[in-house]
Amino acid sequence: MTALPRDIRDVLGECIRREALGLIRPLWHDYTSFNDEACEAYRRRGDMLLRLLRGYGLSIVRVGEEPGSTPATADVVYSHPLHDGSATRSIRYAGKRWEIVSTTKESSETVEQSFSLHQANINAGLVLLEAPEARTIQGLGRQLAALVEIYRVHAQGIGEQP
Repeated sequence: MTALPRDIRDVLGECIRREALGLIRPLWHDYTSFNDEACEAYRRRGDMLLRLLRGYGLSIVRVGEEPGSTPATADVVYSHPLHDGSATRSIRYAGKRWEIVSTTKESSETVEQSFSLHQANINAGLVLLEAPEARTIQGLGRQLAALVEIYRVHAQGIGEQP
């Protein structure tokens, strides 16, 4: 009996960790069993690499797979604990909209904001023009910070992926 092949983003995450740190203990398969959150950060870096390659017309495929099949990337493009440690803030793609989500240690999830890239870019323009209506937009700073992160990890086209 053979094991199912690992997900490409998991393999990329392991390779990125190994490139940065070398072959260290705990090995990836042990590391994932007790610290999957840290592994997910490496997988998100793998997602970024996949999106960058896709932008250049390249794709990573497993030997023996149909050329042109594109590995899926995660919908969460950013996740980090808040400064006070009370929760984790994430940015994720949720079907034509981006969400800023706060998750408490008890796994209670709150969508703080939901926005389209189009609207966030318009809001950024309002700030640049010092338009008075920019001052009335709730959570604008957080929205623009999320927009910067979305572009930084090249996730702006995530909804257009096959």
